[in-house]
Amino acid sequence: MYPSWYFWLLFGLAMVVSSIGFKNYVWFISLGYGFSIAAAGVLMLILFGKTLTVGTVLCCAV
Repeated sequence: MYPSWYFWLLFGLAMVVSSIGFKNYVWFISLGYGFSIAAAGVLMLILFGKTLTVGTVLCCAV
């Protein structure tokens, strides 16, 4: 089982990246969401990098 602070780290990252929407309201929905998902994916690759297989990393790259 992974530490619970991983969740809060991912949540915090998503909130920071989504804050781009304060510049323009529509960006919360479009750019904020897309960049948040991308940033969370990159952070998960970093956090879980030691347990990933080659196939998993290749699937993430596509």
